[in-house]
Amino acid sequence: MKKTRGSILILVLVFGSIFFVILTSLASFVLAENRAQDALIGKAESFSIAEAGLTYYAWFLSHFPTDFLNGTGTAGPYDVAYTDTESGAAGNYTLTIAGSSACGSTQIVDITSTGVSSHFPSMLSTLVARYGTPSVAAYAQITNANIPPGVTFASINPDFAALKSTAQAQGIYLEAHAVPQDPHLGYHLIFNANGTVTIKLVTGVTTLRTVKPADNPGSYGKGTDYTLIGQEADYQTIVLPSDCGLIFAEDNTWIEGVIPSKVTLVVGSLSGSGSSPDAILLDNITYTVNDGSVGFTVIGEHNILIAPNSPQNLTLSGVYVATNGVFGRNNYVNPSGGCLGTYEPRGALTINGTIVSKLAPITKWVDGCLPGDAGYQTQTLTVDSKNAASPPPFTPTTSSVRQFIDWQQVR
Repeated sequence: MKKTRGSILILVLVFGSIFFVILTSLASFVLAENRAQDALIGKAESFSIAEAGLTYYAWFLSHFPTDFLNGTGTAGPYDVAYTDTESGAAGNYTLTIAGSSACGSTQIVDITSTGVSSHFPSMLSTLVARYGTPSVAAYAQITNANIPPGVTFASINPDFAALKSTAQAQGIYLEAHAVPQDPHLGYHLIFNANGTVTIKLVTGVTTLRTVKPADNPGSYGKGTDYTLIGQEADYQTIVLPSDCGLIFAEDNTWIEGVIPSKVTLVVGSLSGSGSSPDAILLDNITYTVNDGSVGFTVIGEHNILIAPNSPQNLTLSGVYVATNGVFGRNNYVNPSGGCLGTYEPRGALTINGTIVSKLAPITKWVDGCLPGDAGYQTQTLTVDSKNAASPPPFTPTTSSVRQFIDWQQVR
């Protein structure tokens, strides 16, 4: 009898231990699940509160577009209580505001919002958002026949007179050649990595005839080209203004070099001379760095053309806006037919940025050499996402309404 009771006791102890281990494990699992659930709820609440901070400051800027001090007159950060309409105090968000400006005009506002829930004070979420007007830099290519909804070429066209005045007051202004002038002359700009731009005067061009023009491709080689520099003279080297990277040129402008900062070049004529100057891309245009702190926008009143003696393989970084003409390259056919290699054909064209062209852009002429194609045989066009969120000053916008154009969660 005693032996039987001892056996039962051993079984009770064994199964009791097993049950205790299972119960302990189950309790630990339930506790861990509860903690994980609390963490998810806390994160969700803090995220919502941080998002409310962004929404609040977007509303604030819609009423006070130049106030980056939250109406306090002093620099932040700003701690704001967040109240739920049903449960009352729900937490708070902390705002840090940084507005970037160029030429005295606000371009982009960076808003950092950190939210914390009063129920889970150890759970924080931080959102960083960029607030501004969306620009053409968000698109790879825009034409009159392929334009974003609600946008017209008239709305893309800038106020050339206002840009000229701003460049004269704060940036760099290059006046038209003295009248009477050869309408085909102009300036040659070479951007330098050290923050300067070297400017030369184009005093003579080499005329190329029987060209098929990109802005009138149906003319079948009856056009004349004036984009080949024949003679130039030294003019000056200027330091690019750090607070207003705007250049306004009232004459034909040849462009090349390494862009060192955020620069916008406008090529247009307001002098009453009746000329319609072109921007001519002569050689590679690249950036000193590709982290979004450097950018280039060319706004042409007429055409933006690639020169006949451009590199065999050409790289262009930037936003190129031909408001009333074409972005392209003429077909430099030989008078007797075919392409003999002087200016045709070309190899690869790589564009990191955006093309905006009222007329259909053309950089490759299918069967333009008869036989074979003229122009650049391949073209790679990639949107510069970093500059799309923060383009150079006065890059044409696709909406007049500010909105969040980029945001990310960093915590």
